[in-house]
Amino acid sequence: MIPLIFTIIGIVIMGTAIFADRLGLDTSMGWGIRRIALLIFGAIMVLGSLLYLRFTKELQHVASKTRHYLEDLPLVPAIRRNTGIADYFRLFKKYWFTLPILLLVTLVYIWFISSGTWFSWVSPTHYYADLARGFLKGNLYLPIKVNPSLLTHPPIHGTLPFGRPLKVQRIILISKENIICTGGRFPL
Repeated sequence: MIPLIFTIIGIVIMGTAIFADRLGLDTSMGWGIRRIALLIFGAIMVLGSLLYLRFTKELQHVASKTRHYLEDLPLVPAIRRNTGIADYFRLFKKYWFTLPILLLVTLVYIWFISSGTWFSWVSPTHYYADLARGFLKGNLYLPIKVNPSLLTHPPIHGTLPFGRPLKVQRIILISKENIICTGGRFPL
């Protein structure tokens, strides 16, 4: 049952690599190194699970020989007496199937955190880094120099909630973030 699941997952991964441009996952028609790596990973999963199905008896025989060899080592009785390690191995035997799921969830998180680039963890905006630098300096405004030409524009008047007056010199759109300039600074 488990090899069949890995075979299906491998086929899905290979299909994702092959049809990434049609699925909208890759905007270029060319095959980059990541698509090739994804295809190879899927092929290894399919090949590994099919080989496991073909050579199950041989693998079980090798596993039992290895287990008997390891049990004959003098270190094994000491490990078995240690209850912490024994509990860990019992939990591992019980929940080993969650490791691929944990790996998949981790990869999805890395994909979202890196904005789909895997290796470049730079935020598409520097807004949060600027916020942090402002807080570290003990200020409630962004540590960005205001363009002097911005200060020559007439202010925009309005009201905030609770009837407080608003005097804004300019609203700037910086990479999908609305930043308001008032008093010669960009307040948080």
